[in-house]
Amino acid sequence: MFDPAWLLSPALLYPLWEAAHPRLREYTLRFERLPPAWDGLTLLYLSDSHTLRRGRRERNLTRLLTGRETDLLFLGGDIATTEAGYRIILEAARGVTVRLGRYASWGNSENQKIVHRERLQELLRAEGFTMLLNTRDVLEREGVPLALCGVDCPYSEKADFHAALDGLTEDVFRILLMHAPEGLLQMGRHHADLILSGHTHGGQIRMPGLPAFSLHTDTEVDLDRGVFEGDALRRFDPECPETTRLVIGSGLGTSTAPVRLFCPPEAVMVTLRR
Repeated sequence: MFDPAWLLSPALLYPLWEAAHPRLREYTLRFERLPPAWDGLTLLYLSDSHTLRRGRRERNLTRLLTGRETDLLFLGGDIATTEAGYRIILEAARGVTVRLGRYASWGNSENQKIVHRERLQELLRAEGFTMLLNTRDVLEREGVPLALCGVDCPYSEKADFHAALDGLTEDVFRILLMHAPEGLLQMGRHHADLILSGHTHGGQIRMPGLPAFSLHTDTEVDLDRGVFEGDALRRFDPECPETTRLVIGSGLGTSTAPVRLFCPPEAVMVTLRR
């Protein structure tokens, strides 16, 4: 006798399959303010892996990253809450050739009381990462500076934009690592040319043509995934310059349930052009 449950099985299993198969999403963004010396700069952004153990997703991520090349590699927080989880992602990231530097900041997961932040920082530094926690690093090429800034997690109310961004001259191009997009509500007069965020998981569970059901936020900021600029940002930060671009990645992991639907996990590669 025919059992219709057999027809439902693939549909029920697909969200598990999607969650285990990260992909690379690529953007090319153009900025009038970008100095010619930095034209063509590439950034690889990894966030929200929430890694607990080595599984199919982690093996697929290793395959996705192996052989990639980038100028800068960023870990954008919510990577893991344990040293073991961080080691798994860092091992996958070793497959990437990084020309200029590796940087990391925290998300809300790393701000949990159970997390040994000092030990995680030691681990990251041992892998060549510079921590951007309410601070910045300034690179130079052909005598032209580029500021790499980062804040602690805005969702955890630990971001200090003044410490990360204040004191830079107006002509310096600024890239800001900011885990949660609701940081737009906290920036005040401090701004950046490019902001890299995550936290939302892109909604994680979506239906085509409909808004995301949840973005893991307690504020009115409803930006989910992709590239945002102009009026989309000024809804939340009226002083946001027209030239600012915000990139929100869908992240690599899951929360609540280990599934994704019409919202695949992703690593994000951004190329900057004049």
